Amino acid sequence: MIEIHVDGASKGNHDKTVENKAYICIIVPDMNLEFIYNKRWLTNNEAEWEALLEALKIAIKNKWNKVKIYSDSKLVVEQYNENWKCKNEKMMGYYISAKSIGDFLDVELVWISRDKNLAGIRLEQKFG
Repeated sequence: MIEIHVDGASKGNHDKTVENKAYICIIVPDMNLEFIYNKRWLTNNEAEWEALLEALKIAIKNKWNKVKIYSDSKLVVEQYNENWKCKNEKMMGYYISAKSIGDFLDVELVWISRDKNLAGIRLEQKFG
């Protein structure tokens, strides 16, 4: 099983006077892999979903059939695991996309606290 940490963060999405900066980070600790992408004009929740989607795509590309993904986004984890409903149309789109990619994998998505999320820690270090 491959363990992956994911995080997305957005700054400035509610203040139209500053440029929106959103980033996603995917870390695969056992393989010493790190992916960071600039994803402008996303809300924080959208960035969190984008991080999960990118992690799933990386898993497919690398033929990692069984993955355990850690995220500090309670919303994404609970919606993906079908414990919470997607009330927002955009979040529903992310959910459907993630589930359709995840159908090709054995995926366990787990919530962890921010201080234990290696991807969140890395984003904080890099972009503060």
